[in-house]
Amino acid sequence: MISELNSTTMNRKYLFLAIALTTLTFIGCAKTYKVKLESLTPEQKTKLTETVKTYDEKIKNFAPLKLKEGEKMPEEYSDLNKPPVDWFLEKSKAERRLGEIDEAISTLKKSLNYYEVSSASWLNLGAIYSDVGECGNSEKYYIKPYEAFGQAGVEYIQYAARCYLNQGDKNKVQELIDLYKKDGGTNIDPEIKDYLENNTTTK
Repeated sequence: MISELNSTTMNRKYLFLAIALTTLTFIGCAKTYKVKLESLTPEQKTKLTETVKTYDEKIKNFAPLKLKEGEKMPEEYSDLNKPPVDWFLEKSKAERRLGEIDEAISTLKKSLNYYEVSSASWLNLGAIYSDVGECGNSEKYYIKPYEAFGQAGVEYIQYAARCYLNQGDKNKVQELIDLYKKDGGTNIDPEIKDYLENNTTTK
């Protein structure tokens, strides 16, 4: 009997240890971005935190909007059955200023669950990934307006090129500028042009 109890106790200990190690492994694998935080006053931090909470609650508690006869659709809505994309943008903007980069990215990606084509969400994701030096992801989102709208979104290709410029990846900068010029882009960023011609940067 004592032997059974000891065995059961040991098995429970090993099970607990296995669960703990698995949990730590997942925590360790979670992406956490380190960025230089904006210098904020306590009042600014409080206000931004409240902004995040406000929009989070609005998104979570959203219910399709029903208009009474004669009522006009509120300006912030583009679809009465979806939370306005601006709610996600404002929440993400506040999270980004607070240095909560993972959360800001998550918020913008959630907006794309509702709005598959959202230039504002794509461009904000491109900017965040550029800030943290993930040029592959930055390019992925900066190039989406071009993929969706053609020449109307061609200028954003240069935004992706700038991320690679900051990392000194001349081949990728050249590749993106070639794509930019191929679809009619002519106004090449002077810093990018100088980098490609002289391998110099103002950074």
